Amino acid sequence: INKGIQQFPTDVRFLIFKAQLEFQDGKKGREAALSTIKFAIPLVGENLKHQWYVAKLLLDAGDQTEAVKLVDSLRNKFGKTPVIEYLQSRILKNDGKPGEAVSILERIKDGLSNEPKLAIESDFFLASLYQQLGNPERQLAAYERIIRQDASIPEAQLGKADCLAALGKNKEAEAI
Repeated sequence: INKGIQQFPTDVRFLIFKAQLEFQDGKKGREAALSTIKFAIPLVGENLKHQWYVAKLLLDAGDQTEAVKLVDSLRNKFGKTPVIEYLQSRILKNDGKPGEAVSILERIKDGLSNEPKLAIESDFFLASLYQQLGNPERQLAAYERIIRQDASIPEAQLGKADCLAALGKNKEAEAI
């Protein structure tokens, strides 16, 4: 990846990929990823996909301030599309507004059908928010949407079982 960055210094895709790899190296990697992401910000240009990935990586790295700037810019340029609103929901959660984050995610969930990986990520995020809000029924619904999309994800199966147990449906939980 470093050779690619040297050969194509303005191609932000190499920096995005490098940051994703750096995240896998714990706290030290998170700091390196944040440095890489900040280097990438001026290179993203007008490409929605690149701007979105950089904003997501900023949120992953915990740089709420830079992420808010980029997401605000995306919303101004491209509107409140489902993929952009997903990022806005993460910002709201980080701001201590899980209920507002849930409202956005519930509103956009059907609009993510063309983005199956993001739809699954969004439902996992929604499930965690419902857990935080103490709503196991809605949390269960989020896990069931994930399972309908991909039944091979063990975290979704375990989450569903946990919700069923929390709802007193132990036999159903055991059957999973």
